[in-house]
Amino acid sequence: MSKRILALVTACMMALLAACGTASNEASQQPASSAPASSATASSQPAGEAPVELTICTVRRTTDITTSYSEKHWVQELEEACNVKINWVELLEGQTDEPLTAMLAGDLPDVFWAGGIISDSIISQNTSLWRPLTEEEIRTHVPNLANFLDENLSSWLDIVTYPDGNIYGLPGGKLHSTMHVSSGIPYINTRWLENLGLQKPTTMEELKNVLIAFRDQDANGNGDPNDEIPFDFCDNFFASQALYNAASWGLPLTGSVFYDYDADGNVIGAVNTDAYREFLEYFHELGAEGLLNQEGFAQSYDQYTANLNADKVGFFWGWGPCNYITDSELFLQFEGIVQPAAEGYETKMYTANIDFANAYRNNFVLTRSCKDWEKALEIWNYVSDPTTALNICNGERFLFWDYIDESGNFLGEDATEEQIKACGYHYFADHDNVTDEQLTEWNYDWLIGKTFTGANTVGLVNIAPVMLEAESYRTDDLTVWGVQRYVAISEVLEPANAFCKYHMPNNIVPADVQEEYDFMTDGLTDAIRGFCATSIMNGVTDESWNNYLNDLKTYNYDYYIEHFNKVMHNNLSK
Repeated sequence: MSKRILALVTACMMALLAACGTASNEASQQPASSAPASSATASSQPAGEAPVELTICTVRRTTDITTSYSEKHWVQELEEACNVKINWVELLEGQTDEPLTAMLAGDLPDVFWAGGIISDSIISQNTSLWRPLTEEEIRTHVPNLANFLDENLSSWLDIVTYPDGNIYGLPGGKLHSTMHVSSGIPYINTRWLENLGLQKPTTMEELKNVLIAFRDQDANGNGDPNDEIPFDFCDNFFASQALYNAASWGLPLTGSVFYDYDADGNVIGAVNTDAYREFLEYFHELGAEGLLNQEGFAQSYDQYTANLNADKVGFFWGWGPCNYITDSELFLQFEGIVQPAAEGYETKMYTANIDFANAYRNNFVLTRSCKDWEKALEIWNYVSDPTTALNICNGERFLFWDYIDESGNFLGEDATEEQIKACGYHYFADHDNVTDEQLTEWNYDWLIGKTFTGANTVGLVNIAPVMLEAESYRTDDLTVWGVQRYVAISEVLEPANAFCKYHMPNNIVPADVQEEYDFMTDGLTDAIRGFCATSIMNGVTDESWNNYLNDLKTYNYDYYIEHFNKVMHNNLSK
């Protein structure tokens, strides 16, 4: 990243520090030997008055080893600063559909602080359940957020305002993030390549030859030539689905994105093309030759990660190796590569909307049951302080992250405000940089001796308050969470122009249009993914292909393409 962009990204993140008062500045300068004081505006509640109770529904990550959100240090600080007692309703990540449906039909919490599970369609089809917010209320009661968004996302009011003119939620997550420029990306086991004297493949035929070697030559070196899985995937996990591999045929697909773009940025069909059929036929060949784990369509996430942790996998798609592999020596064997292109094609991988990357517009939603809505907004103002937001996302500064300068040096506790404004921030490795003594000093002594992912246990990661993602990673320590992915994207994939240059904007679909879309395309996703699985396992014939094309007509694939072309060009009115 250039110095100018680095300074812009980090200066925007820190620009609000001066406006947040002396308490904010002091909090960002606390020494590493003691936990920082709250960096937010003090509670407006009169001294000695009983705390206000609020019920907040949230999402618990599967790798969070706390027994309750109440154990998180930032929660305790929030409750003290805002004079509030939070009763958490915690839904387990990946298992939210049924309890959320029941909650929407029954007793509502005061607030949903739950990230992407409160989708645009849930908001627009249940408007009677929410307490709308006005711009004046946001600017009056949540100035930290409003000022931050004014600085970094000038169109934020348009993004959060629904077609009926109401604002139903406040955003959270990460803005402008290279880490989130895409979803799943490909990784290859470089230790296996070294063991067999092979180079990274650049074409699909080269990849096939590498996979054959992985299959036949005891690539992991354990003496058993039959326990390797040359190419593994997991269709039950969002970042590792088989459809990503259509990128080799110039199709930027995922397990839920089934369209392409023409040279003018218009949405066009993808899964009804000759290129798509070629992809299916080629991957059937890989499976038939024992190069692709065909159980990937049915295996669970746990089975998938067990294969990776056993050093059985040579090539896979995913978010990042450290997300699934616990041993750093093993996950460092993997490096990101450009997905090899099929003959006659150029690789084109799915691209996310990085202007509002991973920032959920419905992250903090007040329900009609929330009587003390001002107290709820006070909470979101508190957490929207820039340093507080980083602490909530990652765990506390000095313990799990710190600011770094453009040369990659940590600033430490003596950093001045001017130095901070010109810097990015960097995660520490979860365990290597944290001693038992530090955990005790920071009231995390109950984590001593336990295996934990810092940001997932002490922080909030995906559904934290809105912030600018760090773009200034120190790449000299690949054991730090996310650095492998950052290196793969910024140093391998982006320079190779591997990503599709177009992405779908975050336009809100009007409720009536969304309702029509849901009705018209009901069953389409199952038809597409089902045919993908069947074809890769059993092969494609002219008869099966023609029957599939008829199914696409039945499930209104042409309507699907037209709908997303309207979303792309912000032409959603019926």
